[in-house]
Amino acid sequence: MQGGSHVQPVCQKCQAPISQAGGRCPFCGAEVVVPKRDTASRASIHPNSSRTPQLKTDRSPPRRKTSSGARFTIALLIAVLAPIVLLAAIVAVVLALRDEDDAQQILITPTASSATQPPPLVILGISLPDGPLVDPTDVLHISRERVAVGKDLVDVRLLGISARGAKDGRVNLDDQSTSLSYQFLVIRRDTRASKADERRGERVELTLQRVAPQTTRMEVPASTRTTPDPSCVWSAAWLAAVASGIPATETMDVVYGLDALNARGVWTFTTHSTPKKTRIIDGQSCAIKTVRQ
Repeated sequence: MQGGSHVQPVCQKCQAPISQAGGRCPFCGAEVVVPKRDTASRASIHPNSSRTPQLKTDRSPPRRKTSSGARFTIALLIAVLAPIVLLAAIVAVVLALRDEDDAQQILITPTASSATQPPPLVILGISLPDGPLVDPTDVLHISRERVAVGKDLVDVRLLGISARGAKDGRVNLDDQSTSLSYQFLVIRRDTRASKADERRGERVELTLQRVAPQTTRMEVPASTRTTPDPSCVWSAAWLAAVASGIPATETMDVVYGLDALNARGVWTFTTHSTPKKTRIIDGQSCAIKTVRQ
């Protein structure tokens, strides 16, 4: 018998097949009772039964499904906000470091400036950038501008520089025994002459010192020989003199002027000590030209 077909009842006595309704066996005449099958049995035996089997109920809470649109929105927000948060963090770190550097500068700068920056000093209308400690070549252009005035001005040329009592590579104008002088040839148009191209010369000397600084003027020929500005500046010439054997702490008188023989400017250093020592330094190359003990 194939699975899923009806079971054929048989006689319990002779095992002959009988009808579904039961009754007497047509072969042996024995009374046959066919047992009734319950509905559950028939449902399990007959899969094509009309009764619909009861479905199992899942009592667990339903799961919420996230739509693809919501996931895209969340990803977009993360992509936009992440760089902004990172940039804000970088800016905060940079500002914190800058504030720290500014605070250190505020603490350090006043002390350093008060220790190294001298008070301003103005003599004869000339503002000295380093106060009373003067480097003569640093003030040369300021002094030239001081005398380059007047509508009839043609040119201002250097004649010489004189420093008295220089020490430690500077001219200390706080010392009353020191002074610094600049001599210029100021060339102007001669308004008294009949020819418009006539020139007249004036020698102007500015003497910078604490007590009684002065400006002197005298008329000289416009053709007076002048001195080229030094390429070997004051500080380099001083080092050359010291390298030649003069002590760095020696007090000296220094003159920059024209070497008429070679038509060049030279620095002449002369010590105050006895015996006097003299060094002549080339004003262009800083070479030592003359050594006198």
